[in-house]
Amino acid sequence: MAEVLISDDIEAALVPYLRDQLGVPVVTRVPHERPAEFVRISRLGGNRRIMIQDQAMVGVWAWADTLERASILGRHAEGLLFALEGLRLGQSFVYSVVSIVGPTMTADPDTDSPMCLFNAQITWRLLPA
Repeated sequence: MAEVLISDDIEAALVPYLRDQLGVPVVTRVPHERPAEFVRISRLGGNRRIMIQDQAMVGVWAWADTLERASILGRHAEGLLFALEGLRLGQSFVYSVVSIVGPTMTADPDTDSPMCLFNAQITWRLLPA
């Protein structure tokens, strides 16, 4: 039987990394009690590029009290993702990070709060099951 390879949990790996670097709460679901500033990260899908690589599509949303602060927080988060190229994240090695949708300023459709969002594709190594 061939070796079974699986993807590490990209959300579980990114949450502490971004939280420690940004100094704001980083979550995978919007909390009921919303902090003034926070970042949400979610795997939106992706695919296997070759037998040993996973291309994880990641969505990132940054909320703050002002559009300017949301922009700074979102752009900082994007820069932190790009800084992962060539490094270990969790148990995996990050080969590349590609911007799919760059930082976009908008208002949250549910709350009208200032928000910055972007999508990136992180290519990283699969792990033995």
